[in-house]
Amino acid sequence: MGLIKAFAGAIGGAFADSWKDIIVPAAFDEMTAVVPGVKQGQNNGRGSNTKSSYGIITNDSKVYVPENTAAIIFNEGGLTDVITEPGGFTVTDGEPSIFTNSDLADRLDALIHESWERFKFGGQPAAQKAIVYVNLREIRGNKFGTPGPLVYNDAFYGADLEVLARGQYTIKIKDPIRFLKEFVPANTTYYSFADDAATSQLFAEFIAQFNASLNGLSATYRISQLPAQSLILANAITGGAEDTNGWLRRFGLSIEKIAIESIEFSQDSRELVKQFNTNRMS
Repeated sequence: MGLIKAFAGAIGGAFADSWKDIIVPAAFDEMTAVVPGVKQGQNNGRGSNTKSSYGIITNDSKVYVPENTAAIIFNEGGLTDVITEPGGFTVTDGEPSIFTNSDLADRLDALIHESWERFKFGGQPAAQKAIVYVNLREIRGNKFGTPGPLVYNDAFYGADLEVLARGQYTIKIKDPIRFLKEFVPANTTYYSFADDAATSQLFAEFIAQFNASLNGLSATYRISQLPAQSLILANAITGGAEDTNGWLRRFGLSIEKIAIESIEFSQDSRELVKQFNTNRMS
């Protein structure tokens, strides 16, 4: 029975996977960086190919790429194609299909060959091809807040004061290949910056850069002047370049925009500044 079942599964699976596919990205949300390509199995209830195997993309299948999105094709775990231009594309190096325009005998030979290959693997396809989509838009809503007071060495007051800040920044994936190879874990088809595990290292590096840039202003601005210098501080963090903290070189992404919502000093620092001003006036 095992031999018959495996053979039947190989024939049935090969035939089902011969249907041409329409591949589109799964739904993105505001924080999503990577989604899998999914087969559009139904069109107004008329589609019937909903049981094809994972990892199989047939020749002449259609791949649709939206605006500001990269489609990355993997074959046997290796990256083979990158599409960043929006539009529809036809797969030419997929698995043979009995519905292509080649000679019928060749198509049947391909089906028999694929069935035999599956028979050797217990009815499962040996090929593994996958498509993922990478979001190339600005990914907004990355909130930050200083985890504790940051020391601000104020040259005017000649003291180490404390600053608290919060805001948001946007991330943009500039190099989707490097991003997938160096930042996203292997064999991952869905990735979101809403996940703390995805952003914890970036957040720590951002706060370190924020602190360094903040203290770079201490020789010019008193702590009481900082709330009016949020744009200057934001530009200081990025340094006028795209490669803050080497993210572009390391991970293929960069900070696009920083919005500092508030900068305020701690209560202890307020008291020190108040006492300093009182002494000067007395």
